[in-house]
Amino acid sequence: MRPDDAYLPGSDQFFYPELTGADQLRQEVFALGYHLHWGWSEAMGLEIGERRAYVRLLADVLAEQKSEMERANPRR
Repeated sequence: MRPDDAYLPGSDQFFYPELTGADQLRQEVFALGYHLHWGWSEAMGLEIGERRAYVRLLADVLAEQKSEMERANPRR
């Protein structure tokens, strides 16, 4: 299960904040591949800072979409 704060905008540790090193890299590559339909070589071909910038942008978009869904379907 993903922690509630996994969608914090701008988070470098977007999906699972407790991950480091190789596991974090896998999550970043997976997120870019899954959501943006990038291949492994495309994601890995980016400089670290550039890849993380894309992950932050993705996190921001997903956080905004989550907020929109919550506003459209408020819990009672």
